[in-house]
Amino acid sequence: MSEKNILHRLTIGLLMITFLYVTLGCEKTDDDASNIIFEYDYRESDGSWEPFFTGYNVGWQESMELAADYRNLPQPM
Repeated sequence: MSEKNILHRLTIGLLMITFLYVTLGCEKTDDDASNIIFEYDYRESDGSWEPFFTGYNVGWQESMELAADYRNLPQPM
């Protein structure tokens, strides 16, 4: 068998394995992580969440008047 023939057969084999993996092994189910919705109701409890601020220079915290509280969402426009 020539080197070109072996390489050709190897390539065809890899393509077949990839095709079978994609068609049989990647079946989408209803339990797919992209369909999961996480919800939290702050009216029940604050859940011990702590505010975290980022994107400012160290030492500027006092002058930036950072605040965190619970508010209702604004009405849709």
